[in-house]
Amino acid sequence: MWNLHNIRPSSTAESPSGRPDTMYFVPEITGANDYKVAVDLDDLDVAMEMFPLERPRHGCSPLFSELAFMLMEENELSLPSDVEQAMALYLKLLDLINPFLLNI
Repeated sequence: MWNLHNIRPSSTAESPSGRPDTMYFVPEITGANDYKVAVDLDDLDVAMEMFPLERPRHGCSPLFSELAFMLMEENELSLPSDVEQAMALYLKLLDLINPFLLNI
């Protein structure tokens, strides 16, 4: 069984030796620099919203999905059942979305 209290240096390792928790939380003890940066919690919330840990259901942002489904409903488009239909839907959605982008 591993003993984390006595992690020995390796002659082939390119990193410092020591207890991982100590090296992370108190890097000065091993002669390393502390590169942690304080982060505003509101900024963290925005980042988590923009870049969620889970993959979105349809592979894109919820906002884009909402827009795409709205455009599909307005234009009587349905979800594809094969690759060719998926490509056709994608191209049609691009045509429908481009005018919005030109007005930004």
